[in-house]
Amino acid sequence: MPADVVIIGGGLIGCTIALELARKGVAVTLVERVRLCTEATWASAGMLAPQIEIDSRNDFFDFCYRGLELYPQYIEELRELTGLDSSLRVEGALQVAFDEVELKKLAKCYRWQFEAGLPIEELSAEQLREHEPGLSDEVLGGYLFPQELQLDNRRLAEAVVAAAQKLGVNFVIGADVTEILIDRNRGRLKAIGVRAGNDMITAGVVINAAGCWSGGIRVEGAKTPKLIPVRGQMVALRTTVGRLRRIIHTGHTYLVPRLDGRIIVGTTFEYVGYDKRVTAEALQMLLARAIKTVPALAKSEVVEFWSGLRPATEDKRPLLGYHPEVDALIYATGHYRDGVLLAPITAKLIAALVVDGTEDAVLRLYSPARVL
Repeated sequence: MPADVVIIGGGLIGCTIALELARKGVAVTLVERVRLCTEATWASAGMLAPQIEIDSRNDFFDFCYRGLELYPQYIEELRELTGLDSSLRVEGALQVAFDEVELKKLAKCYRWQFEAGLPIEELSAEQLREHEPGLSDEVLGGYLFPQELQLDNRRLAEAVVAAAQKLGVNFVIGADVTEILIDRNRGRLKAIGVRAGNDMITAGVVINAAGCWSGGIRVEGAKTPKLIPVRGQMVALRTTVGRLRRIIHTGHTYLVPRLDGRIIVGTTFEYVGYDKRVTAEALQMLLARAIKTVPALAKSEVVEFWSGLRPATEDKRPLLGYHPEVDALIYATGHYRDGVLLAPITAKLIAALVVDGTEDAVLRLYSPARVL
């Protein structure tokens, strides 16, 4: 079962890379152990909001902002290819504060964005409620980020998979990759495929995009990176009152409105291994914070709750590029909370590396060599 490239992992990162390679004429086989885009991708809220969540100007912010700028064109290309709509929205996001200490902290946190000329506005409590009348009277002030985006991550995943299938990506579902096959007949180790269940799939390049399971896939004769699963629990509400137009971020919790009347509330950051249980404690906390922010949500219907495992490295930065000891083995993993935001830009950079041999400066910054 040969391929030009075999990708391990059918989350959004793996699927967008598969799509980008297929668009360049590469024969791709993608292997997913369970179901496509049902782990960290499914659990995301679909926020594309680097300004509101990154508190200083650094290389990672610049990378995330590049990812944000790609999205409008990327979504349009997906729509043209599949006819599917990912519900991309450009209403922006609000960061709110409930006391003077929080306000001062936010002012310090966002000062660099004003100095850099980024789109950001400081708002009083009255101005915030003009944007979102349902906000609590306890909100004292905050900030508007008018160019932050959101989309429906599940619809996005559906569109990416449909596009990849249309362009001939071979999906192998329900096979657990346990080992990356290595050629030892050369001066250096070289990846030549994977062992998936009882089958061997050979390929010229292997891409490990298996999220928090990436480090557990054996590479005989070489180290593998440490990926840490971080559980995030979330709840979806449906309401006819307390409707929101924009993302609301409190510093502890976010509320993300969908066009169908749902509001996604998240999230937790729990280092509990591979435990995906949803807990009463977490749901109680999320609901209490949501109601504190928008009191009318106390009367809303709880329609869904779930959890996902986000793949984190020790420095909370992704692993992108070739393994330093193994030729033809690429890692595209460890995106932590930014997998949806960074999926299209990651796909473009990895595809350029595979097809053209072009190594963007970002790949040097986040090379697996820093942890191996």
